[in-house]
Amino acid sequence: TVDAGTYGNIAHFVNHSCEPNMAVCMVWINNLDVRMPRLAFFTKRDICAHEELTVDYKMSSSATEAHDREKSHLASHIRIKCKCGSQNCRKFLN
Repeated sequence: TVDAGTYGNIAHFVNHSCEPNMAVCMVWINNLDVRMPRLAFFTKRDICAHEELTVDYKMSSSATEAHDREKSHLASHIRIKCKCGSQNCRKFLN
């Protein structure tokens, strides 16, 4: 059980990996405005007790891809190194 009730929110407990054990999806629940989805975390495989919870910070969707194209020419020289250590590490978060 992950309890973010007393400090931060659920994302406080999630780190990046190029081979994540969770996926982030937009969901529409208890919300009538389709422009305001909530983010939901779904496991991609069984996660053991005390195992780090991870997602890929470089999300891929049509919305993020359009945003990435816009900012890529502005900040192409600024690279954030990835330190996830996975076998398929991309070496950079962006």
